Amino acid sequence: MIHLWSLGRDEHGQALIETAISLPLILVLALGAGVVIDALGTQIALERAASTAARTYALTRDPVLARHLAQANFEPRGRVTLVLDPEPAGVRGTLVTITAKTDRPAELVGIRITTLTAAVVARVE
Repeated sequence: MIHLWSLGRDEHGQALIETAISLPLILVLALGAGVVIDALGTQIALERAASTAARTYALTRDPVLARHLAQANFEPRGRVTLVLDPEPAGVRGTLVTITAKTDRPAELVGIRITTLTAAVVARVE
């Protein structure tokens, strides 16, 4: 039978103890990196959806089509909410701000990201 005090004097025991201490830390860092990468991917998809909505709204002045295309671009990642300011597009040359938001929580290793936002400004054609 191996006693813990004998593991401290043996090289194999030292390696076992070092692994037992470092492995949980490495796993937590890897899982945390996964959460950050997922959040960045969601942010990029959200910015792409907002850009598509802004371009569509600036060219067609159709908020329904802009919302539909934004949701289609963001579909694999969840639901997106668009805020158009001003809602009815004004005359040609007016600046329109499209704000896209998603409430897609990412929770792992104690990190919780609740809302991601992207805003794009486009000039009405």
